[in-house]
Amino acid sequence: MISLFAVVVTWNGEDCIAKCLQSLLNADIPMQIVVVDNASSDQTVEIVQAICPDAIIFQLTQNLGFGKANNIGIKYAYEHGAEHVLLINQDAYVDANTPKTLVALQQANPESAILSPLHLDATGRHLDRLFANHIGKTASIRELLSDALLKREIADIYHVDFINAAIWLLSRDCVTHIGLFNPTFDHYREDDEYVDRVRYKGFNVSLATTCYAYHQRTQDPTPDNLSTARHLLKANAEVQYRISRKTASTWFNITSTIFYIMFFRPSSSTSFVRSIEMRLRLLHKLFSILPTALRCRNRTYNETKCFFDDTGLDSQRYIVND
Repeated sequence: MISLFAVVVTWNGEDCIAKCLQSLLNADIPMQIVVVDNASSDQTVEIVQAICPDAIIFQLTQNLGFGKANNIGIKYAYEHGAEHVLLINQDAYVDANTPKTLVALQQANPESAILSPLHLDATGRHLDRLFANHIGKTASIRELLSDALLKREIADIYHVDFINAAIWLLSRDCVTHIGLFNPTFDHYREDDEYVDRVRYKGFNVSLATTCYAYHQRTQDPTPDNLSTARHLLKANAEVQYRISRKTASTWFNITSTIFYIMFFRPSSSTSFVRSIEMRLRLLHKLFSILPTALRCRNRTYNETKCFFDDTGLDSQRYIVND
């Protein structure tokens, strides 16, 4: 029997987690569900326990963010024999056949270390907007569009440059050779950095066209709709990502990041003084993370099972002990 684990990171998700878990329980293939809760202050954990009493639940004492929390679940799955690990956001859900289809396609295409279904919005009538934006920037999207628009047979999978980590199936080989998310990222861009490492190691990031997932989130990601705090979170992540890239040189990354900060422009409603303050905070972020970020970048491109030890320490520090 295929060993499939699903990892769901939760944070104050009482409005959506039931639908997510129910879709996994209704799937055509059995799986062990692992929930990592980022110190929710609502009824999320109680809902998980009621709907899925067999779930493995890790309750954290503080919010570690997307990457670190997922690492705890992925490491647990890997160490308990997982052949495939399905990462799914708490506000996403899948059709009953989606996990089984993804597993079969990944087994038939082992080079596809990350495999993701089509991401639809909550209505199921449209592609999720951010997902569409991401795959639309892929150089190889021409092949998929050509097949679709010229009414040729659509392939089961297409290789793409990037798919956001709302719904990812990771192979065991992927976790072995690439490791876990870079724990220096707090929120945002950790999936971009992980995809870079996957592709650097010679694996593919692939889109499965024959199965679906649904993402219940706002479909209007325009910058003016984001709060100042959210702008700053995204900008901090961009600084972190630019430093962590595998590019021609460290100096290129630093220069690129400084230029990004100089020309950083939040929403039009942000005052000039506030914009300057945010730029200064980003410069402080750059120089405060630089040594650690460079050490981690060296590790990510040279180690296997990267960040397993770091995640073990996080588990010791932050998991609630009953």
